[in-house]
Amino acid sequence: MKAFLRVIRLPNVITAASNSLAGAFCAGVSIGRWQVLVALAFASMTIYAAGILFNDLFDLEEDRRERPDRPLPSGDVSLRVATVSAIVLISAGLAVAWSLGFRTGAVATVLVAAVLGYDLGLKRTFLGPWVMGLCRGANLGLGLVAAESVDVSRMWAVAGYVVYVAGVTYVSRQETYAGRTSGLRAGFALIVAGIFGVLVSIVLYSGFRLGPQNFGMESGLTILAIFLLFLLLKTLSNRLSAALADPAPATIGGMVKTGVISLPLLDFAQTLSIAGLMKAVVIAVLWLVARAAATRLYST
Repeated sequence: MKAFLRVIRLPNVITAASNSLAGAFCAGVSIGRWQVLVALAFASMTIYAAGILFNDLFDLEEDRRERPDRPLPSGDVSLRVATVSAIVLISAGLAVAWSLGFRTGAVATVLVAAVLGYDLGLKRTFLGPWVMGLCRGANLGLGLVAAESVDVSRMWAVAGYVVYVAGVTYVSRQETYAGRTSGLRAGFALIVAGIFGVLVSIVLYSGFRLGPQNFGMESGLTILAIFLLFLLLKTLSNRLSAALADPAPATIGGMVKTGVISLPLLDFAQTLSIAGLMKAVVIAVLWLVARAAATRLYST
């Protein structure tokens, strides 16, 4: 079982649920609609896990040469189990998403198309980081369209996620080219732009207003959310400095791992400022679980 959890990158799978739930909360889906929330989390996690499995299946020959210790090339997880699991998971995720309605089904279909396109070869092109970013953006969108009414202007957050994840993915590519630093800087610039997109979403939709007469619980939560975004930026900046000083796979991988596991922090910041403290607690719990899992399992 541990080998299977390693091959699907369980910590990352948990962050996928955090994305869609944050989207739903920010769009106004209440905790009382728990069936919808569970379905969204299930769809996100199964599609993500299937995407990871397909990715490793398509890269099997390369992994046998370069990463023989991974679960598939080492034989810890059989090809049959991985293939059947990937098909079942992606089918189940799509089916559950379509059961929630046309909008969620359509977004899930786009998500699956992006996942499979990435796995089948787009990851090796210049579009690769952007397709991966689209996967996360669509995952957030899956939650945003689950509300009874959809505010298209909330796409600021989706754009932020696309750019942020594109940046993290671009940085991860540099693990193969240890010693180079220009790619690290470019990836970090995208990460900063992505965080800025999320910041814009928070300022626009949290109801935050300047001035002492407007200060209250909502403004306080928004200020906390903005502080957390700057804290994330500082943490990633420190990781960048370490990678620039020693551009080895280990230090670059540390930056990538921080970027991936910090995705729920973006979810938390948005949810805290837009949807309130109670819903943000749900995201915080998922984040803590993902971080705990990341200490034991591979997550880049």
